[in-house]
Amino acid sequence: MTTVLLVHPGASFSTADVHTGMKAGFEANGVRVVEFRLDVNLTFFNRVITTAIDHDILSEAVNNFQLACRGLGDMAIHFEPDAVMVISGGNLHPMAVATLRELSDQRRRPFKTACYYTESPYFGAYETSTAGLYDAVFTNERRSVVDFQRINPHAYYLPHAYNPAVHHPDAPDPAKASDVFFVGTGFDERKALFNGVDWAGIDFKLLGYGWNGFDHDTLNPAGITDNAETARHYHSAAICLNQHRTTTTWGSGAHIDAGAAESLGPRAYEIAACGAFQLCDDSRVEYREVFGEAAASYRAGDSADLGRQVRWWLSHPNERAVCAAAQFAAVQPHTWQARAADILTTLL
Repeated sequence: MTTVLLVHPGASFSTADVHTGMKAGFEANGVRVVEFRLDVNLTFFNRVITTAIDHDILSEAVNNFQLACRGLGDMAIHFEPDAVMVISGGNLHPMAVATLRELSDQRRRPFKTACYYTESPYFGAYETSTAGLYDAVFTNERRSVVDFQRINPHAYYLPHAYNPAVHHPDAPDPAKASDVFFVGTGFDERKALFNGVDWAGIDFKLLGYGWNGFDHDTLNPAGITDNAETARHYHSAAICLNQHRTTTTWGSGAHIDAGAAESLGPRAYEIAACGAFQLCDDSRVEYREVFGEAAASYRAGDSADLGRQVRWWLSHPNERAVCAAAQFAAVQPHTWQARAADILTTLL
């Protein structure tokens, strides 16, 4: 049986959902998955360091990320994986990857190391700086592949996907019903977009964090929401909005270059897989490629057009249902099981 040592990204949401989906995808392909829980280690060592400083055992903080990676090499020795797959990689200390490569070289049957960079093109400079450490790398943004290939010739495009165990059609929950639903971080560009829409008479439900300053106090930003809970909101909304950001990182004020991104984020696949109706910005050319005529959209950054599209689709429930069914059909091939199979074919 093929064994994959899967390295958790260290975050508690977003990339953690990718990890969960990838784990399920490998297992659906008959792979034994052994997890290195970087998230647990980061939390543990952060508390150890803080406590040690409070008790004068340490005079200053030490590198939490380096400590949290201890044990990864031991797991590789003990479980003898065929491949080590890192998700995101932003919290994994480069020394840990170098150690893995050394261990692999010492084995009679070396294992492959790979990273799935999930934040392209937003974290492009950091991601490409570590890409040369791995045998192969994958990126969620196809426009970024050429940048990775300058560093590592074994660089490939791997689109986002959905996890059928979480994202599937289900009955609506009346307590979560809404006309329009969006979940995500409150980047300034999203606040500007939504603030420019006339929501009068529309039940707009918003979840996420960072929405301070959003003008509509009838809304209920509720912090981080897990994927299963988000899916229940998708099932219960007439329209699920999707907005691909251009902001690089929270609070930076920086944006990616125009045209730097053309691939879909995970939300595009997840909404459709739930059988919900998706209204998405038109900034990503891949949206039309995946969904064809069912690619219901509004002009990116255009509040007036978003408002027009929302009101039209709300007033045309039959057309909305037909479009949602076509969107659901379009994403059926885009599971994490299919993505994991592509990784296995490439690596092994």
